[in-house]
Amino acid sequence: MRSWRRLLPVFALVLAMLAGCGAKDETQKEPIKQQASADQYTADLLITPGIVGPNTYEITITDDKQQKVETGSAKLTFAMQGMDDHGKSEQQLKAKDGKWTAEGPHLMMDGTWDVKLIWTDEKQNVHTFTYSVTVQN
Repeated sequence: MRSWRRLLPVFALVLAMLAGCGAKDETQKEPIKQQASADQYTADLLITPGIVGPNTYEITITDDKQQKVETGSAKLTFAMQGMDDHGKSEQQLKAKDGKWTAEGPHLMMDGTWDVKLIWTDEKQNVHTFTYSVTVQN
């Protein structure tokens, strides 16, 4: 009986480990991936980790020949749907290695956000790409 009692904590630990195997962390979010088009350009948006709060925003703009574009200037704007005067922000993007990137806490609460990429090309033509992004904690 005593040897059984000594093994009980080990057995409980092994059982707890097995119960946790394969369990998905419900707080872990998937990156948000979306695509939008404007004129002859396509812009792929990647938001990681895709949560309420700080995220990394990465945009890849390609032309009609699938060539990456990183000339001109670009910014993202964020507006919470249904909140006219609240929940708005914007972020300038920096181009490097064919991608436009920025970081920040622009998705500030659960819900659906209107995200716009406003890209001004080297000829000062403005191209607007629109996304609808939903985040939840």
